[in-house]
Amino acid sequence: LVQLFATMKVLQTLTRASSLIRTFMNAPPGTAETAAKSGQLLSLLPDVPVGCRRIFLLRHGETDWNARGLMQGGGFDIELNANGRRQAELAADELAGIDFGVVASSHLQRSKQTADIILSRNCGSGTPRVTLKGLGEMRFGELEGNAIRGPDATEETVAKLESCDAKMRVDATVPWPGPEAESTQDVYDRGTDTVSQLLDDYSSALNVCIVAHGRFNKILLASLLWQSPLEYRRIEQGNTCINVVDFDGDSYKEVLISYVDHIEREKDEGR
Repeated sequence: LVQLFATMKVLQTLTRASSLIRTFMNAPPGTAETAAKSGQLLSLLPDVPVGCRRIFLLRHGETDWNARGLMQGGGFDIELNANGRRQAELAADELAGIDFGVVASSHLQRSKQTADIILSRNCGSGTPRVTLKGLGEMRFGELEGNAIRGPDATEETVAKLESCDAKMRVDATVPWPGPEAESTQDVYDRGTDTVSQLLDDYSSALNVCIVAHGRFNKILLASLLWQSPLEYRRIEQGNTCINVVDFDGDSYKEVLISYVDHIEREKDEGR
C-alpha cells in the first residue's frame, strides 16, 4: 500500500507538470522560479508573438450538478456552488496581470458567474463584458438531467450514453438522441463561428478571455488547433481549467492546454 500511494503521488505530480512542459520550453530563463513564488500564470507564459493575439479559454467553476455527476448540457441553467465560486476566484487570481481587451461567456449562469468573478477581480471598469449564446454547452438531448456517474447513475443511462458515444466517436454529424440535441459538427460550426465573430468585433483586444463549458471547449480546441472536432477526446477540461491559444490572423497555435495548477495548489494546501 505504501508503494502504491507513492506511485500515485508521482503520477499526480507528472500530470500536473505535463500542462506546463510546452510553456517552460519557450519561456525565458528564470520564469519557473518566478512562477513558483507568484503562483500566477502570467509569469509562465511566453510573450505574445508579434502579429498575434492570445485567447484564454476557461471552463466554468463547479456546480452541484457537476459534483453529483448529472449531465447539465445546454438545456439546464445551473449556478455555481460555493466551491465553484472559490475555483473562479482562484482562476481570476491566476490570471492577474493579464490585460484583457474583452471578457466573454456563454448565456448560462455557471459560465456567466465565472466570467463575472474574473472581470471583477482582474479588469478595469472599462473592459467589455459580453454574453454569447454561441458559447453555450453542447445540447445532450434526452441525457440532460440524468446522472452519468456516481451513485445516482443507472445502468440504463450509462448504457445509452456509451451507445451514443460509440457512434459519435466516428461520425461528427451524429447527434445525441432527443429534441434540440446537437452533434459534434453542430458545436464545431457554432463555436468556431462565434469565436471568429468575437475576434472581429474586438479586433483591438490583444488578450481575449472566454469562459465556456467542458464538452464545448474540447470540441472548439480540437477544431481550432487540429481542424478535427472528433479529436476532442484527447483533451481534458476540469472546472476552471485554463487553455491558452495564440491566433495570428489565419491559424491557431497551442500555448497551454488544461492548466489546473491553481486548483491543485488549493487541494495540496488543504491536506
